[in-house]
Amino acid sequence: MYDALPSLNRRARRLSSLALMGVALVAACDTDETVAPKPAALAAIPAAAQPQLGPGKTGSIAIKLFDQNQALITGQYSTGFEIKSPSSTIWWASDNQATVDADTSWGVIVLKSLVPGQYRVCAFSTPYGYGVVGQTCRYPTVYAGSTTAAFFDYAPEAIFKWDVKDDAGNLIAGTSFKLDSMNVPFVPFGNITDNIPADVDPVSGQYTIPIRFESTWKICLDQIPAGYVIGPNQPTCVSKDVKMQTGWGLGTFWLVPIHSASWNVTDGVTSIGPSAFKVMSGAISIDVVDNGLNDYNPTLGKLAVKLPQAGPYSVCEIVPPVNHWNANPSCHRITVDAGIPASAGIFVNPEKQVYYPGPRG
Repeated sequence: MYDALPSLNRRARRLSSLALMGVALVAACDTDETVAPKPAALAAIPAAAQPQLGPGKTGSIAIKLFDQNQALITGQYSTGFEIKSPSSTIWWASDNQATVDADTSWGVIVLKSLVPGQYRVCAFSTPYGYGVVGQTCRYPTVYAGSTTAAFFDYAPEAIFKWDVKDDAGNLIAGTSFKLDSMNVPFVPFGNITDNIPADVDPVSGQYTIPIRFESTWKICLDQIPAGYVIGPNQPTCVSKDVKMQTGWGLGTFWLVPIHSASWNVTDGVTSIGPSAFKVMSGAISIDVVDNGLNDYNPTLGKLAVKLPQAGPYSVCEIVPPVNHWNANPSCHRITVDAGIPASAGIFVNPEKQVYYPGPRG
């Protein structure tokens, strides 16, 4: 069946050759014209070895950027897109980028002379203070001789806020996190360390991060400061479904000293202080002063101390609060394990009774 096609082609070529010979003979008998064709006619026929892609065989994409009021976003140099062609060629385009954007107005990016087929257009940078609403990528199909639109809607960015504290409520500096999403191809910062430029909260231990792509985002503890471990029952990751124009408080990530102990001092009803203690274990002896030496709990009457190792310790009150008797018993025994703050309980210091003889009769 397939042998007939070459035979037909050969027959067609023979007929074509005979026709050309006839044309040449007629031209030879005409004394007013030469047999050779005119040079202009030759120039009008494209060479078969150099095919050209005519204007009608390409198309365009018009990327249009709208804010939450459906107005075109203007004057935003930071808007950028990654373009992937049907042949997997990748390039980048931004609003009014020279030689790339064929539209000189703001809010519209026109890409011309594109081969027909389906393209992937993904936002990778957004206007300042704005985030992409919906999916990060669009998939326009380019048709020859026409322009296909790809619409991107923007709204004020979402915000993630969280902090890192120890078991006494102190902010802890120097923790780093990993931020990731299931369906955003361009995560602007995979690793977040305290006070990087993207962290707009200048306080160490507090984080405020803008989120500019709607997705399910996951933030995980990555590296914690030396001398600390993740607190008991503290999840290492938190996930949120993020929409633009929202704020998300992720709460507190709790870290604790590797070895530590804490206790309270009261008069039987309320916390009192300052007082002084000695924490001992074999050759280890540590002085702890309420709101002073070696005490990392900032609340008066609540004390916490970092310890060098696990094991049994004695926590002894050596100086009671002013006008109070020493606790009885004055020493409490504890066992310290790694990663679990040990509690020495409550030291009760009764108020001293001052004798007042009264007036003489």
